[in-house]
Amino acid sequence: MKIIICFILTSLLLVSCVTAPVQRPQPVQLSEPADIGLRERLEIVDYSRSLLGMKDLTGERAISRNDCSGFVLGVYQTLGYKVRLNENPGATSVSHRLFETLEAHGLVYFKPPTKQADVVFFKRTTEESGDYVSHVGIVDEILEDGTIKILSYTSRGVTELRMNLVTPHLHKDENGNVINDFLKKKSPLKENEELLAGELFFSFGDLLKYTVL
Repeated sequence: MKIIICFILTSLLLVSCVTAPVQRPQPVQLSEPADIGLRERLEIVDYSRSLLGMKDLTGERAISRNDCSGFVLGVYQTLGYKVRLNENPGATSVSHRLFETLEAHGLVYFKPPTKQADVVFFKRTTEESGDYVSHVGIVDEILEDGTIKILSYTSRGVTELRMNLVTPHLHKDENGNVINDFLKKKSPLKENEELLAGELFFSFGDLLKYTVL
């Protein structure tokens, strides 16, 4: 009788082990690095777009100057991001100081891919700028053909310009679409002068990441 009972108990234990497998937790899906700050980037771009066409930005909170660097810094500061520029009394423009600040923190890069809300630096957009950064804008959107839409402040106020670094010397593609806007007026004294956004491009910079360092 004892042998029969032991056999029954042993059989029950074996059955319970088979019918009750260990429940393993499902792996947690982590966000990709590219998604970090996505909400903030879209907020910056949306606010920048809301200023399109405006010539006088000084009525906007934290925007004190009607120029390209005033637009970029004003957008970030209005949304609550603090931008502390490195001191450089010899810098010819605030745009160049912004470039030097991001460069000092390893946050500039010189070729695509780029990200929305990053900044774009240009050189030689004026005759007086020499080898210094002379214009800056905010990345709005990256199109399928590689054309980058940029929001910046020019003599016409806040405008959108296009830049394509795959074909930097072309103003329009084969379908007549603008892929590189003119960013500089042609000098009557110069031939083969670089005038397009793709030709005057210098670098990108991750301003959002700098503000959270």
